[in-house]
Amino acid sequence: MSAKMIGIIPNARGVGGPASFNEKLVIGLRSLGVETTYDLSHPQIEAVLVIAGSRHLGTLTRIKKRGIPIIQRLDGMNWTHRRRYTGVKHFLRSEINNWILQYIRTRLADRIIYQSEFSRDWWQRVYGKAPVTDTIIYNGVDLDQYKPAKVKSRQESLQVMVVEGHIQNGLELGLRNAIAGLDAYSQLTSQPVELMIAGEVPLAVRHEMMRGSRITFNWVGILPRPEIARRERQADLFFSAEPNPACPNAVIEAMASGLPVAAYESGAIRELLDDRCGILTPYGADIWKLEPADSDLMALHLKESMARISEMGLHARRSAEARFDLDQMTRQYKQVIVGN
Repeated sequence: MSAKMIGIIPNARGVGGPASFNEKLVIGLRSLGVETTYDLSHPQIEAVLVIAGSRHLGTLTRIKKRGIPIIQRLDGMNWTHRRRYTGVKHFLRSEINNWILQYIRTRLADRIIYQSEFSRDWWQRVYGKAPVTDTIIYNGVDLDQYKPAKVKSRQESLQVMVVEGHIQNGLELGLRNAIAGLDAYSQLTSQPVELMIAGEVPLAVRHEMMRGSRITFNWVGILPRPEIARRERQADLFFSAEPNPACPNAVIEAMASGLPVAAYESGAIRELLDDRCGILTPYGADIWKLEPADSDLMALHLKESMARISEMGLHARRSAEARFDLDQMTRQYKQVIVGN
């Protein structure tokens, strides 16, 4: 019996969630006997997975007319451009991309996979319920690549890590919230705080964020995934810095690495972790208006939780093993896309 074949569009590359997901899914599906192609004219494709959106609407329309099922994977939508000025080009690009996502969702998709309940609720609140069936599949992580260190070196300072792809166009708010919370914590304790930021952050933004801060910064730029995994094994705490995340890979990878996660409650954070494996703090303001979070409350929660940090790391790893195994995610995608 020949292997099943599915088309995937677009061929996401680079850094960030879509590229990471694409790479992991292709490898996982192949291990389950499902081949993939980015050529949607391939005569053997049995279904097409659209990762978020694609501007090849004509191609997708022809695919649909051929009776080939189209499955759309959705996370969140562009929104910060409506809350603050990010430039005309970014505004127009964001609006066009949202329109494309919604067009595929309502006109072309035969099934939808949302990354979280938050993601589904957000789309339904803004655009209404889609006219097709949907399901929720959380992102998965390679539990062999992201794993706790056998022996972790102990240092006097609190080693905190933030991982994001590109921090700009309104998303700086999340990093500012993290820094403000850690700064406030450093005023409550004598423990030094070192913050490592893996991701692309404009130089001017770096200087502005460091001004007047009490903590030590280590801007390491964009790192390959194996290096992120290595550094997370030596960190003490992961700080989730994405405002309203739909299902952040970085949080799941940190949990798999045995890192407790500090986060302000927004987006899908409460769906991914609980107080046993993270330090969750009410946002304390209107995040949809890009208002700053309650850093003093975060600092208080951090101080109260330091005695449990090792225990939280163990719970984080166990939760990742139980809920976010990459093989489990791949099997769920295969079931939705091509069945058994």
